[in-house]
Amino acid sequence: MLRQEFKRGREVCTEILMSKKKWEALWAPLPFFSMHKHYLQVTIAAVSEDDFKKWEGWVHSRLRMLVQGVETCSGGALVGTFIFNHRMGD
Repeated sequence: MLRQEFKRGREVCTEILMSKKKWEALWAPLPFFSMHKHYLQVTIAAVSEDDFKKWEGWVHSRLRMLVQGVETCSGGALVGTFIFNHRMGD
């Protein structure tokens, strides 16, 4: 997934340098939900930083196992993870 986006970025930059496109083309939003038919979102919440770190490690390890399993069972389907941490306000 990242390789494809880096390739697209390189191609757009080449076209910008050749004056075929403007810089806005590079910053165009990625239509994630129309590009991917299925996706899974996992949200982790905890009452303390320590508890959160424990849960986060456990969830990451299980997600890695899930990704490996899907790749194995699907014959190499494109599976990727995107980790985003957000701290809630006090």
